[in-house]
Amino acid sequence: MKKLILVAGATGKLGQKICRELIKQNAAVRAIVREGGKPEKIAALEQMGVEIVKADLASQPELTEACSGVSCLVSAVAGLREIIVDSQTWNFDLRKEFADKLDQSPITVTSIFNGAFADILKKN
Repeated sequence: MKKLILVAGATGKLGQKICRELIKQNAAVRAIVREGGKPEKIAALEQMGVEIVKADLASQPELTEACSGVSCLVSAVAGLREIIVDSQTWNFDLRKEFADKLDQSPITVTSIFNGAFADILKKN
């Protein structure tokens, strides 16, 4: 059975590349896209074989539903204030808090931070 990988930020350049490589590796790929996302970018993902789920990144119930049945979440979300701050306020301090909880659980986790400001997310 194929593992289902969820990609957030799949309509961006990095996100599309991630989806393409996952498909090449025979993974099942689901992408979270925003309502009002560019139709041509969404269509390109669908043509690759990516399952599309429209969700608001600031909505915990919608994100929970999008994550149903996935083996892994890859975030390639990028943007300015509306995306990084407003839609991902949880992504900085909560990521550290979540990492602390994961350290105490039997779940194996790999976090890869890249790009500008990645040092903000490191555990002290």
